[in-house]
Amino acid sequence: MSALVTNSHRSQRLWAKQFHGDEIADKLNSAIPSPAVLRIRAIIERLKALFEMAENLESVCQQRGAIGGSIVNFLALRPFAEYDLDDPNLAAMADSIKETADQVSSLLSRYRWRPEIKLNVDGTVRQTVSWPQLDEEGAWEYATVHWLLSDLPKSPQGKGACSPFSRCERCGDWFYAGREGARFCKPACRVISHAQTEEGRAERALYMRKLRKKKRALERKRAKSPLRMLRTQTAVRRAPKNQTSKVERI
Repeated sequence: MSALVTNSHRSQRLWAKQFHGDEIADKLNSAIPSPAVLRIRAIIERLKALFEMAENLESVCQQRGAIGGSIVNFLALRPFAEYDLDDPNLAAMADSIKETADQVSSLLSRYRWRPEIKLNVDGTVRQTVSWPQLDEEGAWEYATVHWLLSDLPKSPQGKGACSPFSRCERCGDWFYAGREGARFCKPACRVISHAQTEEGRAERALYMRKLRKKKRALERKRAKSPLRMLRTQTAVRRAPKNQTSKVERI
């Protein structure tokens, strides 16, 4: 992938994170989620599972040389027409994808909107969609579903609008990852998680050893300072004889 395409993809992802992803993630983390939030969670989880299974199926078919199914199925645009599914394992993977797709369709059956066109400033038109008048929560739900479906993967290896949504490995909160491979919702979770690994504990132990060594060196330096020695000698001269040994120990 060229640097230009990569940068373009990264910019699009950061734009989506700023204007959609972070807001949706905040709603998904509601302490008492509404029915609308629970439905959006279910749609995102199943879409992500669907994309991952489609990607895995293509990879396995490529490894086994099972690319290239029936011409009749391909021309009929039947699902999985590009694959040879004679292998029972591949057929089972395809069945799982069909089942998950049916679940998503069932979740989407409640939404109703219609296409419209609107005039631009130069007199041209653009396509939009509209839905019934709803309260704030309902409008958010409709807008979120429409956005999630507006950018579905065009290939098994592609990423959809919901792909960057993930659960933090540390606290379990939802977040919209601004880059590939992000595992934590915030720096604090990343630091705490790393501190609990063997590498993190070793780094902490090394840090504490260095800190104690530095502290002992500082205490020795202070003990040898002329001002401290002068104060100690003065205290010894002024102290009564029965308290001299105590001052010396101090």
